[in-house]
Amino acid sequence: SGNTTFSGIRLSASSNNTELTMSYTVDYFAQLEPGEEQVTNLIITSYTSQGTYEIVVSANITNPESSDSAIIMINSIEKGTYSPEELNTKIAFTRDLLSSNPQCLELNELLLRAEIAVNNNNLDEASELLGIALENCRFLVTQVEEEEPAALTLLGAVYESIFGPTLPWRRTRRYLIITVVIFVLLLLSLLTERFRIWRYVKKRKGRFKKPKKPKMQSI
Repeated sequence: SGNTTFSGIRLSASSNNTELTMSYTVDYFAQLEPGEEQVTNLIITSYTSQGTYEIVVSANITNPESSDSAIIMINSIEKGTYSPEELNTKIAFTRDLLSSNPQCLELNELLLRAEIAVNNNNLDEASELLGIALENCRFLVTQVEEEEPAALTLLGAVYESIFGPTLPWRRTRRYLIITVVIFVLLLLSLLTERFRIWRYVKKRKGRFKKPKKPKMQSI
């Protein structure tokens, strides 16, 4: 009904092809009001060329209790047979996917490189870059979904607020840089304090020097 609010919406997908892996960027919606729309993406990875196959997408609703499904047909293209038009379509889809998942925004650099590769007619390279972008985005989305709320360390909280979610290797590199900078600052602070103490002690010694004994003259 057009006036019904749906609660507890769970999405799933299945296929008659066992060589596929499928995952939604968002597979659960707590509530949908009448007329409200939400966007999610189904990421399908095929490890071999499979031709045409079907995927069943399903939605199960808790309240009011109901379910629905639809069949979509997928035609996979063997690696290396993409045309520039198909790659540009895939780039547009991937860009929409990244923009709808903030943790994936840093992967836009790969899209720019893919566009350059298409313009230079390096279609295999463009396809490879798009595959890397999709795989990394799926990894980041999965990590966010699986992480349980936990108290972040002070350094981690500051890092996340400044840089936001990043790929693991970039996060490690930036943590290393931050650690080195903090170490250098602490070392400089320690040296400055030791120099200040040394100057203070030196001034104190100079102030309380013993007077020299007068020389005795013989008569």
